[in-house]
Amino acid sequence: MINLTVNIDIDDPVTPEREAEMAQLVAEYLTNPEGSFVSDYGPEAWGGYEGPKVSRVRVSSDHLEQSTDYAAPTPKSDEDDDLVCVVHVTDEDYESAVDAANERGGSTKTVVAHLARWDYGDETDGASEVNGRDALAELEALPHQLHEVDHGGLHYWLQIDHGLRFYALYRRPLGQTA
Repeated sequence: MINLTVNIDIDDPVTPEREAEMAQLVAEYLTNPEGSFVSDYGPEAWGGYEGPKVSRVRVSSDHLEQSTDYAAPTPKSDEDDDLVCVVHVTDEDYESAVDAANERGGSTKTVVAHLARWDYGDETDGASEVNGRDALAELEALPHQLHEVDHGGLHYWLQIDHGLRFYALYRRPLGQTA
């Protein structure tokens, strides 16, 4: 591991407000997982960079309320990231699910309760063996809303996109939920 110390000189006039603003800007730039520094030099760099990867950054300053950290995510095993799609509804089925959920309060819990009716347990798992499974990390990377809800003793992920008019319900394979 290499520890680097970086000093940043700020153009005059230096005020405490300007120094605090710069400290926050640098902290955001260096520690935001979606930012260019981490996405270019982090463990999953996409820009073709072949050199060393950044696994941890800590930014502290007298002008930050607390230190700001970036730590590379702990790699998960493929099995831990494996989700079964229980149901994906669009169009009229989506509208029906919205109406049913709204009749019962309109929360994500009511949407999951409605969609979980299509979870046939081992049969759903068996279908996923044929149709394929989805990686949680891939779902998290999409621009759709993703909510986690417990229902009926299972942990579900509810993917929502009202603009595209769809709901999708996922869970881990039953053998992985114990």
